[in-house]
Amino acid sequence: MERNITANFELLDSLINTYSQIWICGESFGALIALKVAQSKSNSIHRLIIINSATALNYHQPALSSISSLVSLSAKVNLSERVLYPIAARVVWRILVNPSRLDELHQPRVGTLGSIDTDASPLKPTAHRIELVKSFELENVEELQKIPLLIVASGKDCLLESKKEMDRLKSVFVNAKSIVLEDSAHACLLEKEVKLMNLIEMFENELEEKKNETKSSQRRGDGVRKDFEMNRDLLERARMILSPWKSLTSPMFLGEDQVRRAIEMGRSRPILFVCNHTVHGILDLPLLMDRLLTKHNIELRPFAHASHFEILSKLTQGRWGDIAEAFGAVRATPRNYFRLLSMNQNILLYPGGAREVCRRRGDEYYAVKWKDEVDFVRPAVKFNALIVPVSAIGADDSVELILDTEEQLEFPILGGLIKNIVSQNGGDLEHLHPITTFPKPERMYFQFHSVIDCSQYSMDQSSEIYDRVRSNVENGIQDLIQYRNRDPQRSLVKRSVGSVLNAFWEM
Repeated sequence: MERNITANFELLDSLINTYSQIWICGESFGALIALKVAQSKSNSIHRLIIINSATALNYHQPALSSISSLVSLSAKVNLSERVLYPIAARVVWRILVNPSRLDELHQPRVGTLGSIDTDASPLKPTAHRIELVKSFELENVEELQKIPLLIVASGKDCLLESKKEMDRLKSVFVNAKSIVLEDSAHACLLEKEVKLMNLIEMFENELEEKKNETKSSQRRGDGVRKDFEMNRDLLERARMILSPWKSLTSPMFLGEDQVRRAIEMGRSRPILFVCNHTVHGILDLPLLMDRLLTKHNIELRPFAHASHFEILSKLTQGRWGDIAEAFGAVRATPRNYFRLLSMNQNILLYPGGAREVCRRRGDEYYAVKWKDEVDFVRPAVKFNALIVPVSAIGADDSVELILDTEEQLEFPILGGLIKNIVSQNGGDLEHLHPITTFPKPERMYFQFHSVIDCSQYSMDQSSEIYDRVRSNVENGIQDLIQYRNRDPQRSLVKRSVGSVLNAFWEM
């Protein structure tokens, strides 16, 4: 037996030295061999796949490990191999497989229950394998870290704790990819639904996506990460900067019970806040983000126009892009949107985008200028997101338009200068920010509407969700305008007088 093992290793060694881009796949006990071979030939292995690794025996199943010792003892008794081992082979077969999922080749013959082939797997080699598993140690893990590794675990493995072992191995091999076959038994490669080539294809696709992520993360605004956290020092400085504007505008937030409801419903689900944009965009957005963070502990990932990461970043020598990314802003692309939802991150979305920000002369204040497509709804349904429609007013009233987009481009000398600057920095002439008066401290108003649970809708009902979101936002804008008109504290003077009087009466 030892000569056979040596011969097999010599054959593997010869093949590895002969061919390039070697793939090694090991299942159960074979996973141990695959790891050992890959460790000794790390520079020659292209990919490594381990399936339901038998290393689980040493880390998660001490009782089974003790029972397995009986196999070694029974191997020394002749009666065991002739009588007990065939019986055990039938029992273990039922543990190894799910008969209903076996492919035709491995279905037991009619009238039989199926069994491990004891001729192909005699008792003594089986006992020897178990002892090798129990004594298995992996050294010099650093060498294996170089090899792209896929760990596959069966969700219904009745022999080994494969999913637990997968998690343990992922903590050791930090760059490993993983796939869980939720309905598979231990011997998953015998099942008709499981094809090794499909696993390889999924593995390659994940590696390719990772490569694309690395490339895209080099482009500003595409660095979508699961572990994103706002920089607390920067956040505190931003709050200090925002504080005067917050005090001057005294923002009102209505319907916050819906935010709390979304938080209660949204454990391990993404929450999508969908809002109308206002002129310049920057006058009210920080107030909304600050409120959700300080009052509800929600870190938002706002979707931002490409200009924030391109022309505005270039004109400020990268500072604007740094600030946008530090506060979680992500370049508005379908791919980034899909990735954020898949990571259960909370998103702030403005479907009107630059068209609402870059107000033209003659535009109605707070007009909702959304496209008719329901693009943002379908992915939300796919990931069972919770949608909270949000209406916002105040910013449009705080400025007066001096020159809109067309007027800037047509203006003598200035128009040509703007065109040159924008074209040289890859900007968008169609969506130039209007030139306005300096903003007045108008009060800002926000309203959160009823939570829309996308898990209660099918993909075919995307238009219904879209219409509901848009209707909520538009009707909310009208409600806020009426509320503002009745608000006795709307003007800065009245708010200031009220503050002084309150302070006086509290003395």
